[in-house]
Amino acid sequence: MPFYNSFWCLLIMKIEELKFKHLSGLNELLNSIAAEDVWTVNKRKTLKERIKWFENYKAERRKGNHVVFVCVEQNKIIGSTSAIRQEGKRNHVWEIGYQVKKEYRRRGIGSLLVKTLIEFLRKRDAKQLIAWVVETNKASINLLKKFNFEKVGKIRNGVRSNNRYYDYLLFQKEI
Repeated sequence: MPFYNSFWCLLIMKIEELKFKHLSGLNELLNSIAAEDVWTVNKRKTLKERIKWFENYKAERRKGNHVVFVCVEQNKIIGSTSAIRQEGKRNHVWEIGYQVKKEYRRRGIGSLLVKTLIEFLRKRDAKQLIAWVVETNKASINLLKKFNFEKVGKIRNGVRSNNRYYDYLLFQKEI
C-alpha cells in the first residue's frame, strides 16, 4: 500500500473508549474473530448477550477494574483492546487482549491499540501487564515483543481448535 494511503487511513481512524453506541460493531468484530476458530474469542454472542455483558462492564469500569478501547474507521469498529485488573493481592496486574478484524490487519492498528492501552494503564498505576497468546499466532507474539513483553510461561496443549491442541503462551511486561 502506498505511503499516502496508509497515512490517510491513520487520519480517519480513531481510538476511543467503548460506549453503548459501539456495541453492535464490537459484537460484529468479536463474532468475526470467533469464526476464525484459532483465536481465543471462544464464542459468538448475540447483540442482546453483548448488551448484558456491557452492563457488567460499565459497573467494573466504574470500579476501575476493566477498560475497553475500540478502533473506529468510517463508523465501523475494526479493532478493540481491553484490560482487566486481577483481584486481591494481584490487583497491580492487568490482563490485556486485543483484536483486529481480519481484513484490516497488517496496517499498524494492533500497535496503536496496544500503545493506547499501555499509556492508559501506566497512568492508572498498573505495574504488570500479562497477555495469553496461542503459539501459532505469530503476529500477536511479534506485537507483544515490539512492546517489550517477555514470554514467561506456557500451558502445553492449553487451547483446542479444530480438534488440535496448541500451547498457550503467557507474556508479561513491567510498566
